[in-house]
Amino acid sequence: MRAEAAAALRLGLPGAVQQLLIALGIVALIRIVAPLGAPLLAAVTVVGRLEFFASTAFLDLSGALTVFVAQNRGAGRPDRVRRAIRRTLPFALALALAVSLAVVLLRPVIAAAATTDPATRHLVELYVLITYPCFVLYAVTAVVHGALNGVGRTVVPLVCTLVSFVAVRLPLSYLLRVRHGAEGVMWAVDLGWVVGALYTAFAVRRHLRRRPAARPALPGIPWTRVLAPVLCACTVLLATAGRYGYFRDELYWLAASRHLAAGYDDQPPLVPLIVRAETWFGGDSVQVVRIAPMLFAAATALMSVLCARELAGTDERRSHRAQQIAAVAVSASVLVLVEGHFFTTATSGLFFWSVAIWLVLRILRTGDRRLWYGFGAVLGVGMLNNDTIVMLPMSLLAAAPFTGHARLLRDRAPWLALLLALAVASPDLLWQAAHGWPQFTMAGHLSTWAKRFTALPLQLEAATVLSWLWLAGLRHTWQDPRYRVLPAAYAVTLGIVVVSGGNFYYPMGWYPLLLGAGAARLAARWPAGRRRFTACAAAAAAVTLALGPPLLPVSAYRHLTAVNPFNADSLGWPRLARQVADLERRHPGATLLAVNYGEAGALAHYGPALGLPAPYADHNGYSRFGRPAGTSATTIAVGYTPESLAPYWQSCTVADRIDNGRNVPAIEQGLPILVCTGQKYSWEELWPLLKHYN
Repeated sequence: MRAEAAAALRLGLPGAVQQLLIALGIVALIRIVAPLGAPLLAAVTVVGRLEFFASTAFLDLSGALTVFVAQNRGAGRPDRVRRAIRRTLPFALALALAVSLAVVLLRPVIAAAATTDPATRHLVELYVLITYPCFVLYAVTAVVHGALNGVGRTVVPLVCTLVSFVAVRLPLSYLLRVRHGAEGVMWAVDLGWVVGALYTAFAVRRHLRRRPAARPALPGIPWTRVLAPVLCACTVLLATAGRYGYFRDELYWLAASRHLAAGYDDQPPLVPLIVRAETWFGGDSVQVVRIAPMLFAAATALMSVLCARELAGTDERRSHRAQQIAAVAVSASVLVLVEGHFFTTATSGLFFWSVAIWLVLRILRTGDRRLWYGFGAVLGVGMLNNDTIVMLPMSLLAAAPFTGHARLLRDRAPWLALLLALAVASPDLLWQAAHGWPQFTMAGHLSTWAKRFTALPLQLEAATVLSWLWLAGLRHTWQDPRYRVLPAAYAVTLGIVVVSGGNFYYPMGWYPLLLGAGAARLAARWPAGRRRFTACAAAAAAVTLALGPPLLPVSAYRHLTAVNPFNADSLGWPRLARQVADLERRHPGATLLAVNYGEAGALAHYGPALGLPAPYADHNGYSRFGRPAGTSATTIAVGYTPESLAPYWQSCTVADRIDNGRNVPAIEQGLPILVCTGQKYSWEELWPLLKHYN
């Protein structure tokens, strides 16, 4: 009974989620279209109803094909399945072409029957003219989805909706409306249908035409045992999401989300885009902003589970035990309880690293070269999140010749995957090229000798008391010749970080794999290491909870800032805005200049409610969010020292000092707030002089 219920859920749940996504997407589309006026909103409604009627026949045909394929496949008649698909698709294609042609030719009649408003009629006709030549793609795709549902591939239509509607049509509708208005919204429909058709073609080629070689099946995932620790960690993250306040990077994301671009001086565009989506749907509270990092952290934990599943073999008890150990280990680590609290590019980066590494692990186990293209797609999206993920393919290619995997260099699939990654990441790469590659300048300012000396010992921070587990995983993967390239590539990544003086957390994308490998090794020796693992997991969770998410009151945390200074950067931002507002009332009309993006982001977020003007900061990517014009009679400079601004103003006096009001040591604590007069240069001349990266 349980197996039947699970099978029904597996087949029916994707369809339910697909319909939910469509419903939510329509609500989002209405919000996108509404600012363009009532005529376009009415036209979208009319064409939506027309699309419903035009697609009814194809949806019915899709449902009939699902039943026919499922029945004959179950009866062992694949010949009838193939014959039905071969006959149905040409018929669907011919019918779709006829419907598209009829709607395009009759568009004046359709528009006149739908509305009497001239503006709406014009938009309906234009909408039909732009979108219905591509309706054939949508119609045939719907019929093909019926065949895929019939063979049990119910996830494919769900992913198609997710990709074509949620990931392509909605974002493009929003972005194209800015420059192209109503026509941009219409062209986004075509692009969504094209992407959906391409994905469906790929799925058909994979699931209906190719039969993968028979391999020993891996045991399933024990969802109850796996999700329990992950959900416990998510509960902690939800409970602490609103404590203390925004992290400085999150204030920067809020500002960047109001200045969306294809790239920034110090980051690619993905995180600001995600924050824009979060705040658009749920507002800009700190709890809403921190939903995404929690989900990324939970997904990272599940990727470690999948790595353990790949490495634990075909024995069901051992595999389930390894997956549970991996889930507990990652959920009790910094990877989830700390990285899942703040929204930084490292949080989402851990997820993209872990997915890409899992795909490589699966390629090494199964030999399925097609997975390289998935690797390339994930790598490309990861590059839109943080460029440091390029260390992953660099490390793999460098380690391959020395670990018995030189064939990777001769295989064209990995190289095509790299080209795919570059294509996906091309918006940011083109932006960087057009602006002189500022991220290289940023990387140079991040490199220090102190980071070179601390990078190695700080790797133990990833799992704290459970570090022995990922070290065991490192040994486990090295001892298996099939996977030896992975620990070697990890060592190369670590070497790159040490030599370049990069941040110590750059290699942390490897730890979901290594903890999963350690879990597989421990599961094979169970129950020998049971007590040790239980005690260490409890200790790791206790240490991470004490030093990570802000469970402790500020009075207690004040004494822990030397161990974890990040929570201190979540304190005092509203108070800073009030301090500056009090000063601005004494100097009305003053220009606000902040030394870094955290201060500027705080003033931009809290300032409007206090009557403050827009702040400026010539720091990293924030410098492109605008600068003052001409000269200012008075400038309130936050975080600068009088000496640093003396060459540019005749007088800079300390009017106040930043105080978070909690007596907690922090970067901003005690820095001056200056009032500067007698500006010697115009802002146009000053801006290149004040520009700084750190």
